[in-house]
Amino acid sequence: MLSRKSEVTCVIAFLWIGLAYAWASTDVTRFPDSTGYVPSEGFPISFLGDSLRPWLTPLVYTLISTDQARVVFQFFLYGLAWSLLLVLLSRSETNFKRRFSSLLALSAALSPVFFVWNAAILSQAITLACIVIGSLLALVLLRSDPSVKQIDTLKALAAVFGLFLVFAASMERPSLLPIALAVLIIVLIAFLDRGWRGSCIATALVFCCFGAYTVLINHNIDRNWGISKGATFYLYLSATESRSQAVLADPLFDYVSQQGPECLSLIRASWDPKKGSDPFQTRHLLRDECPEGADWLRDNFFPQTYMRYVATHPHYTSRYLLTYLPDVASPYWPSRAATLLPSSAVSLHQDVDLTTTFKFSPTFAWYALALMAWVIALSSAIKDFRRTKTLAEVRGDELWLITLVPASVLATALSILPLTNDQARLAGPAYAMTTIAVIVFLGRAKAIQRRVNKSKANGRARDLDGT
Repeated sequence: MLSRKSEVTCVIAFLWIGLAYAWASTDVTRFPDSTGYVPSEGFPISFLGDSLRPWLTPLVYTLISTDQARVVFQFFLYGLAWSLLLVLLSRSETNFKRRFSSLLALSAALSPVFFVWNAAILSQAITLACIVIGSLLALVLLRSDPSVKQIDTLKALAAVFGLFLVFAASMERPSLLPIALAVLIIVLIAFLDRGWRGSCIATALVFCCFGAYTVLINHNIDRNWGISKGATFYLYLSATESRSQAVLADPLFDYVSQQGPECLSLIRASWDPKKGSDPFQTRHLLRDECPEGADWLRDNFFPQTYMRYVATHPHYTSRYLLTYLPDVASPYWPSRAATLLPSSAVSLHQDVDLTTTFKFSPTFAWYALALMAWVIALSSAIKDFRRTKTLAEVRGDELWLITLVPASVLATALSILPLTNDQARLAGPAYAMTTIAVIVFLGRAKAIQRRVNKSKANGRARDLDGT
């Protein structure tokens, strides 16, 4: 019978063998926008947004000079992220929970829907790994003993480093900002719970400034594209001959046409239907022939007009998410990607049939499970509060789940709602975090939580004895 340590070692070893196999069998892939991430190809690094991309991925690609080496680094970073999850799952109190959750984590880590981005010269691989590592480092802090009031420098620095990673990832993809804010809340509560008030205040100030910097740098980058993100999103959403045009694109177009300049209607009528779904083709036409429309879209469409439309038209919003959420798990890849997993394990996380508009998708199941896990964790927290009349017992895995699940769901919605393609690429990190939240819920370490609560109770008893 293998010991707990031997089991997790074997699972992690299999993970790295699977990733090595995936790396060896997957070609390095460039996309049309890959050039924007490589400073040596004409797009300099700017820490103020005076470039086409935020600086995280270009900085990494500057330090690593070849595409092959970049892909190796991305696979390595990805492996570290999932290895950290497997180590945390090894603390589960029962053999069944530990093995079941570890197998689920392994099936996710070796599913092409997640690992293929490691072979792409894009920001997705680094963003996904940073989000996962940063969120899990917050969980490591939550699982430590809160009765120790002396600052644990190593854990505090690890938590702050994790915050840096998730905020840097949200700088690459602003739709991930809800996850970054959730991790910040988790770390601040953990610091307060341990009496580290100075560290809490300093961390809050630094990362609130980082969040404002994230918004500012993306605003500056937006100006360098020649046409705003608002206009680009509008071109995606209102494109002719797009999927469910009559239900989704046409009503939104009519809504915007009633408020924006008249030339927006004329421009849409003149679009070539074969190119209508590609904003990179049509945005130049908009900028040249309807500059007042481009200005109006920049100033008014996103997020003001579009979010108001989403909020006041629930049928549009629900139909949109039902139509495009399955695309998050689509096998979107131009070249071969191999895995050691059987197809049944891959189908837990990735679509295998794209023949119908509405179909079963693993994304629906994972998001439903995540919401169920959130309800259970929240119910347990409320029960503890009613029993103790204090939130002191709501810590550890419960707090992590209560905070991260809604943030991941919101990040997915923010990734999907502004456009009608590339969901698999842009919503991948949020989908990965949702999957990990379910796995953490299934393998949550109740025994650790009981020890933490007991330690708290003993600490309070010592305080009372001292008075």
